[in-house]
Amino acid sequence: MNVFKRVVLLCTMGLLINTFSVSASVILTDYSGGSTFGIYWGGSTGDVVGYKFTANENLTVTSLGVTDASDQVLTSAHWVGLWEVSSQNLLASILVDSGDTLLNGFHFADLSSSVFLNSGSDYLLGALYANDDGDSYVSSPSSVTANHITILNGVYATSGSLGLVYPQGDSSNLARIGPNMIATITQVPGPETLGLIGLSMLAMRRFRK
Repeated sequence: MNVFKRVVLLCTMGLLINTFSVSASVILTDYSGGSTFGIYWGGSTGDVVGYKFTANENLTVTSLGVTDASDQVLTSAHWVGLWEVSSQNLLASILVDSGDTLLNGFHFADLSSSVFLNSGSDYLLGALYANDDGDSYVSSPSSVTANHITILNGVYATSGSLGLVYPQGDSSNLARIGPNMIATITQVPGPETLGLIGLSMLAMRRFRK
């Protein structure tokens, strides 16, 4: 391989690495204040609580999680779901328990298939709590720190025992801290980058002849 071909190849690899570089992070990292509750509707066999948010970056979600409520032991397994707000479609769900990875006070389970979130679009993250599961979420925190998203408001189920369905109730509070997620920032190549990669590949083909 001559020097020019090596330069072209290295430049192309650099463009690809820069274009598709990602960094994984826990999305909700901290919160303060608020009160703990075991369930929204008393006696319910399962209600979803959580929060709506706007993605500030193109994100690829790889894991969903649930809080252990101030470092208490997670007593029961909980379903965690991720929905698109505009369509109310369930994009991903998984059952999380105390044996799953513990990070920043949340247990996380890896999704079998990652989910892509579009920058500027709204989504809803919710966790299912039942009357007798022995666990709690935090409602009405005074502040929330999150990476790559803007939290809009808390959500709740409009009646009891609905199970893992899109929660229709919007709260005036900041959030109901039960669910969380791990995601990577996904860099989408622009037209200029794609053009440079194309020209580099064309040059490689011409020198191969």
